[in-house]
Amino acid sequence: MIDGKNEFDFSAFEAKREKDAQKEAQPKRSKKAKRSGLSAGKKIAAAAVCGAVLLALLCFIVYPFLSAAHNPNRLAEEYAKAAAAQDAQRAYELSALAKAGSVSRADFEAVAAKTQEFSALGELDGGSYAVRRGQTDGAYTAYSVDYASGGEIKTIYLTVERLKDGFWKYDEYAVKPDSSLFCRAWFYTANGAELTVDGQKPLSQTKIETADLLTGGQTEAALFDCGYLLCGKHSVSCSLEGFGELNEDIEIKPGSGATELRIPLGDESAKLLCETAQQTLKNALSYAFNGGAADETLYTERFYGGLDEFAGELKSRAAADGGKLSVSDLELTITECAPAKGEIYIASGGCTGAYINIAFDYTYTLENAVDKTAENRADSGCASVFLVYENGSWQADDIAVREEF
Repeated sequence: MIDGKNEFDFSAFEAKREKDAQKEAQPKRSKKAKRSGLSAGKKIAAAAVCGAVLLALLCFIVYPFLSAAHNPNRLAEEYAKAAAAQDAQRAYELSALAKAGSVSRADFEAVAAKTQEFSALGELDGGSYAVRRGQTDGAYTAYSVDYASGGEIKTIYLTVERLKDGFWKYDEYAVKPDSSLFCRAWFYTANGAELTVDGQKPLSQTKIETADLLTGGQTEAALFDCGYLLCGKHSVSCSLEGFGELNEDIEIKPGSGATELRIPLGDESAKLLCETAQQTLKNALSYAFNGGAADETLYTERFYGGLDEFAGELKSRAAADGGKLSVSDLELTITECAPAKGEIYIASGGCTGAYINIAFDYTYTLENAVDKTAENRADSGCASVFLVYENGSWQADDIAVREEF
């Protein structure tokens, strides 16, 4: 109140004003500056990531040009350098022999001095030579190596092989070995066969088409790639279930191409053929005369389709005199069984087939439909069963029977 009885205390207001002034005097932290600091940190991290990516990309681009494995020109240069230095270990690493693994480094080193490039570049005048690229034909590129020796300029030739068609510049290359010393080895035979050369399995196996030995049509065979081998004789073993085993020393020559292997019929398989032929003959005659069921697994699809015709022919021969006679209760006793003379084998075109000759005794009942009589008889006969190897088993493709009733 103005009368002085109640006065305001202005000191509290003064204190607050002073405190506010001090607060205003303090430096304020800018939110914008704070955000700017975080962004800079992210930029540094992003720059580091981009740098790493660019470095990796640079390495990806530059590496195939520097690597002999991916650059055929550099590969040829490196190989010529190794040959000039008589460095068999390095030359082996650059060759297709190392990639295939079919020839060991030790075997290569033992004959390296005989290769054209080692014998030629090992006698350089002043160690000078020049590698020039030639024509490319498919997976192969030719290179010439000019060198000075004995005061003359001479030339040898290298072939670089593209082993793998990779992405962009990442194809894989190797130097093709001297063909006078190292031969490319292929073998082909029947599908399902197993092969080893000098105790080693082939590098790969593919299917090829070839002419069928029996029908003349197309059939599939197995082609084995054994890579490069030292030219000369090699121990070859080849077997197929249901046959015997081929064990033979086969000579691999330069430019000889693929070698066909004929797998012979072994002794155990010959016994199996006789057993199969006997079983088939009994089944066919029982079907014809006794009303027995035909076992489809014993016959090829071709012969099984004509089995009724075969049975009808046998019955017609037995039913003499206008068909008044009939045969039943036929039973066979095999007396002899052996494959016919001649080589039996299976190869790329399939099996040659096997004629199995069978001699037998048989008993039967001969019934006369006119006289209403029946007579038990016994006789001897022979047959030839032609077996072929199909779908992994021996099956009858024809049967010829000679009998008398």
